[in-house]
Amino acid sequence: MADESKAGGEMPPEKPGASAAADKCACSKCGDDMPGEARYCAKCGTKNKAMDPDDDEDDAPESSKPGARLPSAGATVASMLGLRADASDLAVKTALASLLNERDHVRKALGASDAHGVKGKLQAMAEDVREGVKAKQDLVKVRAASEKRERKDLLLALVGASLPGLTRGELIRDVIATVDGKDVAIDIEPNPDHPIANAPIKQLRAYAASKLANVSAKNESPFAPGEDDARTRADRLSATAAVTDKDREAAQRTGRTPEDVAASRRAMFPTTSGAPRATTGG
Repeated sequence: MADESKAGGEMPPEKPGASAAADKCACSKCGDDMPGEARYCAKCGTKNKAMDPDDDEDDAPESSKPGARLPSAGATVASMLGLRADASDLAVKTALASLLNERDHVRKALGASDAHGVKGKLQAMAEDVREGVKAKQDLVKVRAASEKRERKDLLLALVGASLPGLTRGELIRDVIATVDGKDVAIDIEPNPDHPIANAPIKQLRAYAASKLANVSAKNESPFAPGEDDARTRADRLSATAAVTDKDREAAQRTGRTPEDVAASRRAMFPTTSGAPRATTGG
């Protein structure tokens, strides 16, 4: 029997692992060993070109590759809620209830009943905010222009008062522009080197009011009567000068002042010289 076995040419037994090694190949991408009949690498998912070297189709999606793990429905919702993929159902329900409460609060605050209403309200609010910001910017520009004009007027008023240290050259300077080849003064501006000319507008306003008030007080003589007093005094002198002897006699008879009698006479018999108008007739 031993001779027949030897004569029959039976192959010696293979070494352990020899057949498995012949059926394996290396991944073309990561180099990991994989079965020769495998279509994809179990480690990186790269297609095994040894199975079909002429197949130029793109690799299969990750979900169809061996070893790919699909997330469960609960894990996907948990991830959307910012939870861990293995969060419990209670944690998912709690987070979802909080999110729904926030949704209801936003809808109530905006007066919207659905997602489209919320979007519309938010869009309108965003546009209103942009318009409000623009209106505020326009108001700032208008105020700046008004302040600039007022500053010029105050500085010119101080220059016109001829006060020491507040001359035109000290407070303001000309803005020069070239017109037809000639330098022409087109505007004025505060002198940047003068502290009063560049003071805050409220401070400059109070300063100019005080300075100009002092100038007006200095120009008035303390011994000269006011305009109203002078007019009243002149009227009295005129009335006294126009009193005649007949006016005095009439005043004694009637108990009135001579000036009142003279005033009544002038009203009844106006003249240009103050004397009674001559009458004619019997």
